[in-house]
Amino acid sequence: MSDEGIFPRIIELELPYSYEENAAIQGLGTDFAYDFKKGDFILENGQPKKINGKAAIAVWIEKVMRTQIYRWPIYKTLPYGTNIEDLVIGKYFPMAVVKSELIRELTEAITRHPEISYLDTWEFNYDEDSEFLNVEFTVHLENEESFKKEVLMVGKIL
Repeated sequence: MSDEGIFPRIIELELPYSYEENAAIQGLGTDFAYDFKKGDFILENGQPKKINGKAAIAVWIEKVMRTQIYRWPIYKTLPYGTNIEDLVIGKYFPMAVVKSELIRELTEAITRHPEISYLDTWEFNYDEDSEFLNVEFTVHLENEESFKKEVLMVGKIL
């Protein structure tokens, strides 16, 4: 008689990452690469390209910044998005007001991500002819990594 019994034998699987490494990767999330200028997903072998880590967080930040808070039914009960449209698009505010409110609004919205610790090193460049406002800032993560994020916005500012 065999000593294996009636239950199947469970074999330990070897994973390419340790539990801790996998948890760290999962913590930053997985997303699909998106070309915001073209308005379409980036494809790899005909499929949307998967990204994780800082690249996934950068896409998440861009999505949050492009979503007007509480506008879409799916986000009605979530504080997902920003209120940038009321500040920049078609408005005439002094640059000091715009800078202050953008820093406040973006910091509040972006630091909702559990892996983002804080934002700093803000730079603003406004082109009066094209009415483009380029905003750059540094994103600091909970794991002590950081990266620069640049966002191009449109709006009349005095």
